Amino acid sequence: MKTLILAAVVSWAFSGCALEIEVDPAKVVEAPTGAGEAIQAVADTYGMRSLPTVYWYGKGLDCMDGLGYHDQTGDCVTGDELNGVITVALPDGVLISALRDDWGCALLTHEMAHAASEQAGEGGCSNHDCRWFKGPCQGATALLEEMGI
Repeated sequence: MKTLILAAVVSWAFSGCALEIEVDPAKVVEAPTGAGEAIQAVADTYGMRSLPTVYWYGKGLDCMDGLGYHDQTGDCVTGDELNGVITVALPDGVLISALRDDWGCALLTHEMAHAASEQAGEGGCSNHDCRWFKGPCQGATALLEEMGI
């Protein structure tokens, strides 16, 4: 029985059914001013080999008092990252560096920390207990703040 369950899980994981971010076009807004510079600055700070694809959600922010959105699993989140694709909630008129997570990181730098962890072969740091959330994320946020983004 254990072999059957393991085979079913492995089959599911490699059948294209593994979770991927489903970008909701109804939530996507134009990138905010300075977004390209911000993404490049954070990637440089983290030493990333390639830039993630970032989608900015400014519509349909229906939880966390208008700061979050419901992801494909129904959870209320402010961002998500998987395989170099990022979604970030950003209400209209708010600076990229303004909204912070529990670690003091801007939402963009938080999601890019997950992407940097993936690129470094460290698994994405889904538990937030890795080096990316112990200094680099906060430093990248301070940089964006200094840049006025």
